[in-house]
Amino acid sequence: MSIVTMSYVRCPVCGYLNAPGSIYCSACGSRLIPLVRVVPPPPPVVVSPVVYAPPPVVYVPPVYPVYVWSPAVVYI
Repeated sequence: MSIVTMSYVRCPVCGYLNAPGSIYCSACGSRLIPLVRVVPPPPPVVVSPVVYAPPPVVYVPPVYPVYVWSPAVVYI
């Protein structure tokens, strides 16, 4: 058999131990400060910019003009 123990709430003004769940101190009537866990906000999400690879270097040979050879015409 397990025993569940609840913690008493100590008054911040007079130090009296109040029953668990009390809102006001039974001795002096001061409002009891509930223990609240402060959870920090999650860190912001950092999105890295998309880095694209440079396009591959493709060798394109130069285009030269095509010359047509024609024999010299000799007129006599």
